[in-house]
Amino acid sequence: MTHWTRLSLSTRRQFLALAGLAGASTVIGASPFPRRLLDAGEGNHWVGVHLKGTACNRDAIGATVRIFHDGTFQTRMVKTGSSYLSQSELPVTFGVGRRDRVDRVVVAWPSGRVEEFKNIEAGRAYDCVDGRGLTPQK
Repeated sequence: MTHWTRLSLSTRRQFLALAGLAGASTVIGASPFPRRLLDAGEGNHWVGVHLKGTACNRDAIGATVRIFHDGTFQTRMVKTGSSYLSQSELPVTFGVGRRDRVDRVVVAWPSGRVEEFKNIEAGRAYDCVDGRGLTPQK
């Protein structure tokens, strides 16, 4: 077992993506104990999206990202925290299993603008600036 807090931010994103799948990957833990990752699995992919607002708040708090693949979809909302004295990670991460691509990524900004991006490569993170598109992170 690996202590969650000792993993790098990038590694935690990837593990969270895997943990979101219905497979063997699971994150367990209950306050006040540190969260631990069990059996991360191999060969699964993920897509990360870091939003930056221009017509809305800079951190895009309240934006919703939805990805579509193989007739199904997943949704994540950018939020600041979900419990007392906590901070949620601002980039949203999706586990997509063994898929190499997702069909569509739809971003609904707090300002009301909706943007759609098609045929997105899995296994990487993207920056998405309000009104300026989706670009792979370097």
